[in-house]
Formats: sequence, structure tokens, C-alpha cells
Amino acid sequence: MKVGAFYVNHKFSKMRVAKRTKFCLVANTVLLFILVGGAFIAAPETGLFTFGPSEKLIVGSVVIDSWLRYWILIGLVCVFRSLSVIINDIGMPNLGFSIYDPTRETVYGFGRMELQLLANGMFLVTSLSNVFSILVTVARMDVAIISVFASELSSAASIYYLLGKKKRFIVDFDTQESAERGKNMFEII
Repeated sequence: MKVGAFYVNHKFSKMRVAKRTKFCLVANTVLLFILVGGAFIAAPETGLFTFGPSEKLIVGSVVIDSWLRYWILIGLVCVFRSLSVIINDIGMPNLGFSIYDPTRETVYGFGRMELQLLANGMFLVTSLSNVFSILVTVARMDVAIISVFASELSSAASIYYLLGKKKRFIVDFDTQESAERGKNMFEII
């Protein structure tokens, strides 16, 4: 099957959605190891892979040269990233699905102006927060990695919370349409 300029293996396109997602996770992990390995080989002595306070670690014109300053920075990064992930995982879908779902013409729970102001406010605050996040995480690899782990732990908590609100998980079918088609086939037999 041809998709754009690429040919997609017919077997891959017929894979169940969960299996395709697992395959993509493995491929993504392999690419990450190649990237990290290349970075270690290319820049072993540049200071990119150092840990802890240093006179060279400067975040927003603040020199992080003591363990106290370093742990304050790490604490702030962890709190900031954790709250940011939780807010975006729980609050943004309400706005996003209300605005961008092309299959719904009726919006429930928001007035038009309220939704406009809330969405633009959330997008603005998120974008401005990303400036701080980028500033901190490009400072050094250890801060960036700790920031990622804080985000991912919060993301795991958010996903756990959101999945707890789901009523059913149907593993045998990829879509509601295929589930209904399969159910109808069993009724015929």
C-alpha cells in the first residue's frame, strides 16, 4: 500500500493497533539508544554529561555552584514539570476536544466566549512556561534528564487517573465500528 511517497508493508498496516504501537515503542527505544550512544561518542569531554553543581552551570543568569542551589533548582524543575504535565493531561483535553473535534457541532459545558478565553489563556501560559522549561533543560543534561523523569512520573499518575474513569476496555477490536461489526457477526452465527 502506498501512503504519500512511502510504501507501507501490507502486513504492518493489517497489524492490530496495540501491536503496531508496541512495535513503534521498540523502534523509538532503539533510536534513542543510537542517539544517546552517538552523543557519548561524539562529545565525551564537553561537559554535557556532568552532574551536580558547577561554576559553569548557569540558569537564567543564576550560577548554580553549590549543592543547595542545585537541589533548589532540581526541586523547582520537578514541581514545575510535574504540575505542568498534570494540568496539561487533565485540563487540555477538555479544551482541545471541545474545540477541535470535527465530528461535534455542539459544545457542552462551555460558552463560546468562555471557551475562547480559556483555550487562548491555557495555550499562552503553556507556551510561556515552555520558555522557562527550555531555558532550564538546555543548561545541562543531568537537569534535563531529571526534568524528563519528573514529567514522566506525573504523566504516569495522570494516565492512571484518566484510565480509571474509563468503563470498558475492548481488546479484541481496534474501533467501535469493528466491534459492532464483530458483535453482529456473532449474532448471525
